[in-house]
Amino acid sequence: MTFVAELPPEVSAVNHQARQRLEKLKKELRARDEMIERLEQELEAMRKDLEGWKKIFDQILEATGGLWLIDEKGRFVARKAISLREWDEEARRKKAKQKRKKS
Repeated sequence: MTFVAELPPEVSAVNHQARQRLEKLKKELRARDEMIERLEQELEAMRKDLEGWKKIFDQILEATGGLWLIDEKGRFVARKAISLREWDEEARRKKAKQKRKKS
């Protein structure tokens, strides 16, 4: 054990720096672990929200018999029970009317 007492001062300085670096890395790792845990919780909450929205969407889809759409403003609306051609014509008329209002 005499060789330990004979270590030059540079070795103890390097060990001290290594310990400080190790502590710093441990703190960073703990912070990252906490962040990952928080993100996992948020992701799980979002997954549950999406499942709820999917159930609602499926209920609306079933209730409307598939006659639904998202309008130009992103709103969910039940589509009239008309043919797609009639629906497109009605949409064109509405757009033309809106253009006239803007002019």
